[in-house]
Amino acid sequence: MSNKITVSIPEIFSFISHPELAIKALNQAEKGYTERKTVAYDFRETKKVCATAISVLIAFFKDRKLNRGMASDLLWPSDTQCRDALVSYGVRRRVNNTLETGECFSPIPVQKVTDSIVANEVAKQTVQTCSTFLYGKEVRIRELYSVLIEMMANTNNHAGSSSSPRNWFMFINKHENDTHKAVSFVFADLGVGIYNSLPVMQNLSTNPIPIFDDQKTNRRFKEIFEITQRLMRGEIKSSTGKRERGKGIPLLSKIAKEGHFSDFKLWANDAYVDFAKNEQYLMHEHFSGSLFYFQITEPR
Repeated sequence: MSNKITVSIPEIFSFISHPELAIKALNQAEKGYTERKTVAYDFRETKKVCATAISVLIAFFKDRKLNRGMASDLLWPSDTQCRDALVSYGVRRRVNNTLETGECFSPIPVQKVTDSIVANEVAKQTVQTCSTFLYGKEVRIRELYSVLIEMMANTNNHAGSSSSPRNWFMFINKHENDTHKAVSFVFADLGVGIYNSLPVMQNLSTNPIPIFDDQKTNRRFKEIFEITQRLMRGEIKSSTGKRERGKGIPLLSKIAKEGHFSDFKLWANDAYVDFAKNEQYLMHEHFSGSLFYFQITEPR
């Protein structure tokens, strides 16, 4: 039996435009790691990648609890622009440990943080770097600081497990053109995912959602919609029982709807949520974790 599995990466590797294809490929990779095989990511037919999917890919490379210490290989794209994009995101140096030119997700390195004091410092450093890029000076961006602190404090509470915690990772990307500057963030938690977390499952068992549709897909969509609304209203509390926990999703939803961010999305389990637009969709592939994407844009 071969000790290597090859995963075909889709032509467009993105959670934003093609989440189900991206998740399907990543699930195949995770299965390979579980079977203790080297995973080769085949990008030869890939034409376009974006930070959302690449962020999860890099997290797979870095999280030894997920990859079980198994090696990761990469078959490079034939498309030159796609190859350049992978290098700019730092993929080559993470797979082959080879130094490359080009900026990788801003001066702030890929973060893996679990301690709340360190998380506080990461949030401060992130706000300082982003404000300097956007405004040319250090500016207090309270909404960004609040979002980062809440994600770091609450995502593991929802998506992790005290007996087998998973790491979370934050990736930052800067964009600039003739009309605007922007900073986008990808926050990946490789736990069980918000919709499979203990607080959500306990809430469902004690407060069953009345659904009478015979079709499974429609039934699950309605369930996802109701869970999301309950989360945003703060009706599903933390399983820790601590008063300061369980406030993350309501706060994120509130800030997103106030227009402080030009984009604010979540992919978790089989759910996709656009907090800014208050939209929820059911996905037909299951992502084992939670992935947030949000962006601040400043006109030039």
